[in-house]
Amino acid sequence: MTHYSPDDPARPEERPKRPVVQNVNVPPAEPHHHVPVPADQFLLERVVRLVYFGFGVLEAGLLLRFLLKLIGANPGNPFAILIYGLTEPFTFLFSTLVNNPAAGGFVVEVTTLIAMLFYWLLAWGIVLFLWLMFSRRPA
Repeated sequence: MTHYSPDDPARPEERPKRPVVQNVNVPPAEPHHHVPVPADQFLLERVVRLVYFGFGVLEAGLLLRFLLKLIGANPGNPFAILIYGLTEPFTFLFSTLVNNPAAGGFVVEVTTLIAMLFYWLLAWGIVLFLWLMFSRRPA
């Protein structure tokens, strides 16, 4: 911070201070009342988050599988082997549902997209069921 003498011509001009104006038309803020959440409701929210997390990880794996097949990734690569091996049990039910178009090593796995839709709907249905069965309405 630079200190200037009162007679120094390089001294910056001081800004005039503005008066503080209080708006008399604004009502005072109401105090925030914390509504305690019952322990079972808190547990339900945790379970719902866990369901969404688990299905989110599954969806991410299926999306990665779809993209690897789409770009024609080397099926002998250890990473591709890992992804295909982890997601195969979740796409097995849909593997003969429709034909997957392929050209020159590139595969559009429609069955994986169908599996992703199915598991997304399954997660949504499980969460809806949990909320309908175990949530409490405020009294």
